[in-house]
Amino acid sequence: GTKTNVPVDYADAKRIFDKLVKEKMSKGYSQGQDATPYQHTDKQPSGLLPQLLNAIDEDQVPALIQDDNYCAQEKHDGRHLLVRKQGHDITGINKKGNTVGLPLPVFDVVKDFDADVVIDSESIGDILYAFDLLELDGVDIRSWPYRERLAALMNLLFSVQQRVIKLVETAFTSTQKQALLNTLKANKREGIVFKQVFAAY
Repeated sequence: GTKTNVPVDYADAKRIFDKLVKEKMSKGYSQGQDATPYQHTDKQPSGLLPQLLNAIDEDQVPALIQDDNYCAQEKHDGRHLLVRKQGHDITGINKKGNTVGLPLPVFDVVKDFDADVVIDSESIGDILYAFDLLELDGVDIRSWPYRERLAALMNLLFSVQQRVIKLVETAFTSTQKQALLNTLKANKREGIVFKQVFAAY
């Protein structure tokens, strides 16, 4: 994509380029012949759209920490990605609803799941941070309470021995949520996400 509104000299172009590469590499991307290969990189409409986050003001956070109806998770600094398995067909879907490539290690794990699934996640390099399950064994479970979808996701991930798809840590109690927030702030992480534990997707 175009990074400047008007042409710039070499020095400015090189600075913009280096900044972009550094930003991508910090998110887990790799380059060169030894980089992680991807499967199925053609972009086509998938018919699915992920649910995107709504920003809140920081002064709303204390109430959410104290509210037992909300859990909390780390907002990982990657790319939002749905992963859909239908039989032998496995595709990644970006936040615009288009099919995108999956890192080969992720592809290899998903193909070993017995069930057809749609997983909601954040992708960083060849690691997937999974936080929701939308379809299980061909059944749309978006209407299930989040707590039940999370439990189903946990069971799915533990059904296969693998280290590529990680379950996002979830804090349920006020003490756990506050500790998570403190850790994320101390480590200057991307952010924190609050979810209603009994809400549909």
